[in-house]
Amino acid sequence: MAKDLRVHSTDAERLLWKYLRSRQLSDTKFRRQQPIGNFIVDFVSFDKKLIIELDGSQHTESQESDDRRDQWLTAQGFKVLRFWNDEIFGNIEGVLESIMEHLSPSPCPDPEGHVPHEGLGNQVRMIAWEVTRSCNLNCVHCRAASHLGPYPGELSTKQCFRLINDIASTSGPVIILTGGEPLLRPDIFEIAAYGTQKGLRMVMS
Repeated sequence: MAKDLRVHSTDAERLLWKYLRSRQLSDTKFRRQQPIGNFIVDFVSFDKKLIIELDGSQHTESQESDDRRDQWLTAQGFKVLRFWNDEIFGNIEGVLESIMEHLSPSPCPDPEGHVPHEGLGNQVRMIAWEVTRSCNLNCVHCRAASHLGPYPGELSTKQCFRLINDIASTSGPVIILTGGEPLLRPDIFEIAAYGTQKGLRMVMS
């Protein structure tokens, strides 16, 4: 059953898996369509005890069943995050940021109420970088009002490299190359490769 679900994943599940696979988020290993007890969860990190479930419109008709399922999983020590499919397609950066917050929780205050200062580097976990506003599509669900450029003021390849150097010198976040359509930049793979050489996790949206 779990194998069949992996083979016949939904579009939303495939999109999110692109970012969760291969330890791209906080070096965390996720499994997909994983049996736990009598249930099969969409994504799970056993190390972090974190479960991620994606809900389509059909879940509004099974809310009571979902609640019982979540209660049982919570009783086993898991944290369950739920996202609508529309969130995956329309706000993937926000979804990833929410997941990252649960993978790398903020430091707890000490008994006197002071939060330890860890510096900027340990606070930045993810950067969504709009490398271009140009886009060859005009999707109604997209937040960006883009059209096929070029747009003035976009960074050159060398300027992108300098920005990556600055980021790598202070922290090691996941960098999401987004737009517009990032693949319209002829140097996009150079930018991604340079970031990887600097030890950053480069993904594309």
